[in-house]
Amino acid sequence: MRENLGLVFFFLKVLYLRQRLGREKMERRRAPRYSSEELCKFEVHANIEDLAFNGFVFDISEVGVGLIGPINDEHKIALGSHLKGYIQSPDRSNRILFEGTIVRKDFITYEDQDYLILGINFSVRIPMPGYITKLAISIDKAFF
Repeated sequence: MRENLGLVFFFLKVLYLRQRLGREKMERRRAPRYSSEELCKFEVHANIEDLAFNGFVFDISEVGVGLIGPINDEHKIALGSHLKGYIQSPDRSNRILFEGTIVRKDFITYEDQDYLILGINFSVRIPMPGYITKLAISIDKAFF
């Protein structure tokens, strides 16, 4: 099952973008965002005050990251909340530390399972390492 999570989350990304595009125009981006089936396998571990969030990368850029994970205590997660965490490659050989603020909170359902999507704005710009950009496609170009 774990090896299929990347494909599932990438598929959810496409569904989410299609729903969003029907409701609003793409907002202006400060940096290109990237996503791929392989990037969706990167784990995210973050602490939001006293709450732990464990999920996966939804999309990523130098200025922020989209996270997706199971819905646990979502009522305790508020827009504007500060969090700290890390993004870890599937083979656990690479880790990116980050701090940021929650700027988006959405929900999506796929096959009767609900997921929480969080948009995080990094506190400082984080240059994308080569191992990320090699695995990624720019979603700004691919989906828009």
